[in-house]
Amino acid sequence: MTTLDWVRLPSAWIKDKRLRELTWRGDAGSNSTAALMVLAVIAHHANPETGTAFLTYDRLTQHTGLSRTKVARGLSVLGEMQLIDRGEGGRSACVLRNYTKASSANKCVGTPTKMPHQTKA
Repeated sequence: MTTLDWVRLPSAWIKDKRLRELTWRGDAGSNSTAALMVLAVIAHHANPETGTAFLTYDRLTQHTGLSRTKVARGLSVLGEMQLIDRGEGGRSACVLRNYTKASSANKCVGTPTKMPHQTKA
């Protein structure tokens, strides 16, 4: 599956102020950053109908620039936070939790415009 320009990401956990759990604290801070990076890659490769992405460690390291160990730690953080489920349909499957098909009320209307920093000069 190709990387999409726009993706859906379950956000109830952010509204519940759980993003604060991913702060830089002690030795675990880099794991929190890795978790956010890995979550972004998963979201951009997830099937829009199911929220499932099939990504190997090689692909995750390629897209994030992180080591295999740091990707594993990021995935563990996401699993512990119950933001993803792993292993459905094979070891490379990651499923975004609380991902449901968008209803018409949740869909954006119109064509997204590029932000000023995204336009070429």
